[in-house]
Formats: sequence, C-alpha cells, structure tokens
Amino acid sequence: MHATQIRPQSRMNRYFGLASLTAGAVLLAMMNPAAAQDLPPNWPPKGQGEQAGPIDENAPRLVFDELKHNFGRIRDRAPVVHSYRFTNVGGRLVTIEKVKPSCGCTTTELAIKDYLPGESGFIELSFDPRNRHGVQHKTVKVTSNDPHEPEIVLEFEADIDPVIKFDQRYSNLGQLIKGKSDPRTIKVTSSLPKFEVKSLEISGEGMQATVKSIETIEDREGNEIQEATIEIVVDPSTPRGYFSRGLKLVGLMTDEEGEEFEQVSQFSVSANVVGDIEASPTRVGLGRLEPGESFERQIRLRSRTGQQFDIVGIELKEDTSLGGITEVNVELEVSHDTVQTEAGELMHRVKVSGEAPDKAGRFFGFVIVKTNLPDDPEVELRYFGLVAN
Repeated sequence: MHATQIRPQSRMNRYFGLASLTAGAVLLAMMNPAAAQDLPPNWPPKGQGEQAGPIDENAPRLVFDELKHNFGRIRDRAPVVHSYRFTNVGGRLVTIEKVKPSCGCTTTELAIKDYLPGESGFIELSFDPRNRHGVQHKTVKVTSNDPHEPEIVLEFEADIDPVIKFDQRYSNLGQLIKGKSDPRTIKVTSSLPKFEVKSLEISGEGMQATVKSIETIEDREGNEIQEATIEIVVDPSTPRGYFSRGLKLVGLMTDEEGEEFEQVSQFSVSANVVGDIEASPTRVGLGRLEPGESFERQIRLRSRTGQQFDIVGIELKEDTSLGGITEVNVELEVSHDTVQTEAGELMHRVKVSGEAPDKAGRFFGFVIVKTNLPDDPEVELRYFGLVAN
C-alpha cells in the first residue's frame, strides 16, 4: 500500500499562496463584478478611515464586517455574546496589537494576533448585563499595525430589562433622627411569574433589612408583577451624618418557561442621620462686608419631635480645618432668646452680631450651642465671611 506524506504548509508558503489568491480575487472582481461576492461583505469598507486619505494597497489593511451591534432588549440574567468578523484586505501581514473594552462588564477573546492577506478572524465579545438597567452603550478599541487606521472602535448597545427592579425613589430614606427607631420601606419588583426573596445581606453594620410581604400587583401598563416590600431600620445609635449601605438580594425566580433560577441584585440605600434639634439656616453666612460694617444674623432652633429644651450655654470655636484658614479676627457677640410660634411651639433664636475689622480678609469659625437634651447636647453652627476693601 502506498502512503502519501502530507507536509505542514510553512508560514511563508501560506503567505505567498494566500497573497496570490487575494490578488487573483481582486483582479477577477474587476473583470467580473459577480466575483465581488467573494470579497469581505463591507468591501470597500464603509465608515472606516473615510477621512484618512488614499489607501496603500500594499500595506496591512484591517476591515470589519460591522462596527456596531445592537443586542436589543435583554434581561440581566446572564452574559450575552457577539462575534465581530474582520479581514486583512491589504497586501501585508496585519497584527492586532491590543483589544481594549471600555468597561469591566465586557470581555473579549482573540484567537491569534497575526493575519496574512486575505485571512479573516473574529473578536469574540461577551457583555455581562447583571446589576445594570436601561440602555447601555459600550465600546471596544482595536489597535493594529494598519497604517491607514491604526485604531478602530467597535460599538454595541443593549437595552437591559432587570429581572429584579429596585425603585430608585426609595434609595434615599431621607432624614432620620438620631436615637429614634424609624422604620422605612423600599419596593422591589419582578415581572416574572414567581419571585421569592431567598436572602438579604447588608454590606456593613448599623442597618437591618426584613422582607415584610410579597404580593401580585398591576404596573402602570396594567401588567401583573410581583412586588416585595422590604423594611429598613437604621440603628438608633448611628452617629449623625450621611449614612449609606449596600443591599444584596438573592431572589428565587421562575421564568415564563417554568425554569427556576437564582438572581443576585445589589442596591444602595442611604439616609441622612440628623439630631432632634433643627437649625434654620444651618450655617451663619455673613457674606461680603465693608471694613467697619455692622452685621447681625439670626438662627432659629426647634425640636423636630416637639421636645422642650433649653439652651444652657454658647461658645465660639475656631475653624482649624484646611479650608478654614482665618485671615482676619472678628469680634462676635452671641445672644439668644425664646419665642412662641403661632402653633404654640417654643423656638429658640440665636443672634450673631459684630463689626467688620478694618483689615481685609476671610474669617471662619463655629458657634457651639449647648442644650439640655441628652441626645443633642451640642449644635455646631459654622460661620464665615469676607472683609473686602
């Protein structure tokens, strides 16, 4: 029996063979237009390098079949993939040096970097839509040794319909009074036939989350959806100031085909923890003053919960922060009194008065109002102004 030995084709032979084939295809296309169907679908290329001047046919030339792709409306359940096909339509080797997505939600794969004239390849793209919603527009920058167009930007869009939707109106719980237990609720919905909350996890301390109910309701278009009501409680001992925590929800879902799966969604919940005493305005802005100009400002203090309290003392303190460098000294006089509002509520008034010095410059500081409330022993009011000639 006679055996035929097949030798691997060398890279050089492959180059000349494909180059000859490509040249022949182009010549055939010129003589016979019907043969043009053997060339890349977008030859001559459209949208690539239209302003870059004449093309050197002997140089590397990277051409993609498409520059844009639209995934349409998708759910955020799993990554979606797409292949961008390209061809080296030039006369020399094309080297793809870098493929860089614009977002960490996108990954790409490229089998090899070098492509002979006439060779085609694919950039495999995977986009992870999880924890995203609405229209997303992303790009992938492709860098090669094509002198005509060394950088090509691929684009794609997706309109993401989250499996679990978090009503953004509930992301900010608003003002919470320190020391008071004040439960708030947030709403989470799903358009799938079945939705159960398997677990809730808070990213840090100081906040608790509990599922209170899940029920079927109608959305604005009259479609039935599942709505979960989650109660959020911020620890009363949480210090005053802005407070934010991440909420991780694991849902047990059933889709329209009856397939069961788990879906993980993450949200952010924030609140502003304040004291019981409310100051209006919250700062003493003295504005721009002329040298020797007299000034007086008034701050009103009241209890948010209607508690009666007394002012037991007032002190002045320098602002030693980086932005509070005082350039001039200003003598301030601070006094206070108590008045009754039309609603019968007692309100304290703090008056800050003085006279601007002759020297120009900025001045900063704090008025510290001391009270007899255990949860609000001090109220800090920042003052600032500018003396200008």
